[in-house]
Amino acid sequence: MENSLATLQALVCDVDGVLTDGTIWYDNEGREWKGFSARDGLIIKALIRSTVPVGWITGRNSTIVARRAQELGVSFLQQGVADKDVMLRHFSEETGVPLSSIAYIGDDWNDWPAMQLAGFSACPQDAANAIQQRVDWVIPAAGGRGVVRTFVERWKGVDFGQPY
Repeated sequence: MENSLATLQALVCDVDGVLTDGTIWYDNEGREWKGFSARDGLIIKALIRSTVPVGWITGRNSTIVARRAQELGVSFLQQGVADKDVMLRHFSEETGVPLSSIAYIGDDWNDWPAMQLAGFSACPQDAANAIQQRVDWVIPAAGGRGVVRTFVERWKGVDFGQPY
């Protein structure tokens, strides 16, 4: 696995179930709530500062996700996407990073076509069982609980982004 990680140049991930625990909360006024890991946010900012392209592709539309992407500096955010593989190709073209050098982190079947295109596929430990059986690495963190942080520390080394 370490050899394939060494060739990676970019990271793309799903949102619900990866950056969040997949729970979507609504209050009585219809407002949506999600929780994101601050640890993931810190490492995503470090990636972007070091000029590593980062993208988020999600099947849902959410102002909360747009806000979080803006806070972290994620410029490639695609929401309401049915065909994530098509959008991953677009990310590759836009960034100039070949598909073989992109890592994709997803958690369910709607991510699988993109995961198959990417050079490296990973999922959280609580991803759909069928996805866990097919990816290059099952990350030992649950969705919304530092999945991206754990992945980047393995990919780039535990001291990546120092000082925090």
